[in-house]
Order: sequence, then C-alpha cells, then structure tokens
Amino acid sequence: MILCDYDVWISGIREKEGLFDWIDFVSRYEEKAGQSERRAVFLLEYSGAPIRIASLDQIPYQVSESDCRVFCLEMASDMADNALRAYRAELALCVGDSV
Repeated sequence: MILCDYDVWISGIREKEGLFDWIDFVSRYEEKAGQSERRAVFLLEYSGAPIRIASLDQIPYQVSESDCRVFCLEMASDMADNALRAYRAELALCVGDSV
C-alpha cells in the first residue's frame, strides 16, 4: 500500500484548526511529491464555519433537508429484503426528517 496510489478522503473536520492542520499536511506532502505523476489526491471534508482559502480548490456544498430525505429513502430501497417495504420507507422518511 503506497499513499501515492490513493484518493484520500478525510471527513469529520469541524474546527478551523483541524482544517489548517490537514492543509499543512497536504502542503508538505505535495512539496515532497514535487512534479511526480504518481501522487495521492486529498479531499478534505470540512463542516465548520465557512472560510475562504485562496490556495485551495473548494467545492462548497450545504447539505439540505431534502438531501437527507432522499439519501434515507435510497438506502431503504437498496435493502435486498422486500419484507416490510412500506415500513422501511416510512422509517427512512422519519429518520431523514429528524436530521
């Protein structure tokens, strides 16, 4: 397992300090990797207060209530067992509503 062969998705970053620590790590990694064609790709998923960092490519996305509902309904429909299908759909809707 070599880091340069992977896309690395870091989630659970909620504080600016944690984001800045990861940015520092990625910056040092990229400096060491230089112009190498084999390099890891990092995705830093930050859910704290919005900040703009000019040196980073950012994909701003705010999860909406409807996103949660759709996700829950899709998860319920992906279950292989068809028993209690209506119950699963109702449960998914309730869970999605409470997020």
